[in-house]
Amino acid sequence: EGNDRSANGLSDFLTKAGLDTKFTKEIKRHEWEKSALNIAASSVSALTDLNIKEIMEYGPTRGLITNILKEIIEAARADKIMLANDYSEKGLAYLNSAGPHMPSMRIDIKNKRATEINFLNQKVVDAAKRAGVPVPLLECITGLIRGLEHSHGRKK
Repeated sequence: EGNDRSANGLSDFLTKAGLDTKFTKEIKRHEWEKSALNIAASSVSALTDLNIKEIMEYGPTRGLITNILKEIIEAARADKIMLANDYSEKGLAYLNSAGPHMPSMRIDIKNKRATEINFLNQKVVDAAKRAGVPVPLLECITGLIRGLEHSHGRKK
């Protein structure tokens, strides 16, 4: 109750400051929704050097993102997070509209810096493992990005 009141107050403060913000008790679902798109698009971009627009226009990479999203949705369900029935379609539509954006994970790989792999992909892989849900594409992509980081002299 006290945390809800504080979060509501912060939401009101941010809205008054010009950042339209709404309090929700479903923050975990929103985290999964935002992370899933970021994981799928950023990972594929980091490995292919394609921007989001190019990824979504090229059949094999668009298919890869579609299948990664399916894995993440199953991992979310196993974590008792129910994403909207049309989440995948809406997520893909959102990525279609992203334009030639180059995600930060790709920029980090290009600049031989550590990525946010531990805070994005690995969190979903760990949740999936705890629930016994296979996420082979996500595990593969996560391993490949770790390999790139390792080749840059960073051990993860």
